[in-house]
Amino acid sequence: MTDSSSPPPPRPWLSRRAFLAGLVATASAACADNDPTAAPSAGDDGTNPEDSTPSTSSPDGADTTSSTTQETTTTSEPAAEELEAPPWDGRVDPFTLGVASGDPLSSSVILWTRLAVDPANGGGMGEDPIDVLWEVAADDTFADVVARGVTAAQPALGHSLHIDADGLDPDTWYSYRFRLGDFVSPVGRTRTFPEPGAPSDFLRIGVSSCQNFEQGFYGAHRHLAAEELDAMVWLGDYIYESGPTEFPIEVGDLVRVHDGPEVADVVDYRNRYALYRGDADIQMNHAAQPWIVTWDDHEVDNDYADEISELNDPPAEFLDRRAAGYQAWYEHMPVRLGPPTGPDLVIYRDLVWGDLAQIFVLDGRQFRDNQPTDGELIPFPGVG
Repeated sequence: MTDSSSPPPPRPWLSRRAFLAGLVATASAACADNDPTAAPSAGDDGTNPEDSTPSTSSPDGADTTSSTTQETTTTSEPAAEELEAPPWDGRVDPFTLGVASGDPLSSSVILWTRLAVDPANGGGMGEDPIDVLWEVAADDTFADVVARGVTAAQPALGHSLHIDADGLDPDTWYSYRFRLGDFVSPVGRTRTFPEPGAPSDFLRIGVSSCQNFEQGFYGAHRHLAAEELDAMVWLGDYIYESGPTEFPIEVGDLVRVHDGPEVADVVDYRNRYALYRGDADIQMNHAAQPWIVTWDDHEVDNDYADEISELNDPPAEFLDRRAAGYQAWYEHMPVRLGPPTGPDLVIYRDLVWGDLAQIFVLDGRQFRDNQPTDGELIPFPGVG
């Protein structure tokens, strides 16, 4: 574990202005496959840079909050209380999809896992809630546990967990894990952010997006996990929804193929996420530091815009598919959000790092107009 009070390793230094300008430029460049004219929708979300709690505002201007938590989320219990791992009669490791953390504040962070003994076929965990023990420690041996609790993983949410582990110290690294019966999850490493306004000279982030399973292996995740980052920012297209060999290939050949046809319902989406989350390099990067996540189009359907699908399906039909995609996205992401209700989920929010940075998480799909083309290039006047 890295002591948050230790100085960072030597690195090229940027001025604060240059760093923030680069961060904004990078965050605005989430990819839109086959649609070079598309751009994320953005607006004034009314947040206060000094408020460390991610906040949102609805399209009609009414304030909402993204700190609403699902029914399986709990806050920290006293670390001194000894808790045993809940009994479980399963004989197969339920932590096949690894662990993750995300949306860190100065005193809390979301901890994630999803139980799945048969991840490629819906999860295989049955129809009952399953109690799971979670622990946060100041060391990677868990000799100094600072927060723990028992939370039920609900079948309606794919037996996923979103734990709001609070009461933590600001600007501090922690280890975390989950336990069920005789099984212990991989150990994850996470951190809290500095308090809003606290002096801060540096922030180390990784930024990535667009990981089509068929078009490449995930060695970049392995290298990012080794970079000693403070946070990983994901700009969308965590999965691709297409069937085997269906998505256009522009460079090179397929290195592997999707394991089923184009996804359309919640079980299909869950299985597609399980395919991606089963990759060892992705699991390594998720376990290395907290993630800040948004979506783009392929989490549901290529080039969709609000209720308009790529192939102009009837809106009511497409909204059912969007609801399935949003639910599976929520079930697999360590986000400080409540679960979606039908085809709607407000995900735009912001997080504050000391006095150095405010990170705005945008939604470039749910509140946008349709793109003016079907993906073909439109030449600019005077440009050959």
